[in-house]
Amino acid sequence: MKDIQKRELIRSVKLIQSLGCSFRIISPDGDSFGDLQVIEPKFKKPRGPRKYQYGALTKQAKDNLDLNADVGIVQEVFCGSFDLETLRSAVCNLLTKAWGKDTYVTVNRGDRIEVMRTSGAE
Repeated sequence: MKDIQKRELIRSVKLIQSLGCSFRIISPDGDSFGDLQVIEPKFKKPRGPRKYQYGALTKQAKDNLDLNADVGIVQEVFCGSFDLETLRSAVCNLLTKAWGKDTYVTVNRGDRIEVMRTSGAE
């Protein structure tokens, strides 16, 4: 920082302190002013490569389900090359959006997921 910049920064810090504000200023030189603690931001870990192509699980679910099915109708979603629990998660997500929460039941049966609607739209 140039001398004039430091001088104005110190003047600004004194003004902020006189107002009774809590603050923390870190200059480009690394000088720190104020009494607040700085907490380093938590960064999310980068995702690894996807196991399945984006949208593939939802497509598999949609291709095997009739979202207009009546109460009591049992439908089957075949897993194909998908992991059973991962596909069931996608099926439940799709059904909750389409039918609502607590309106269906699912059961894993080997290579397929059985779905039955238990109540109509609320």
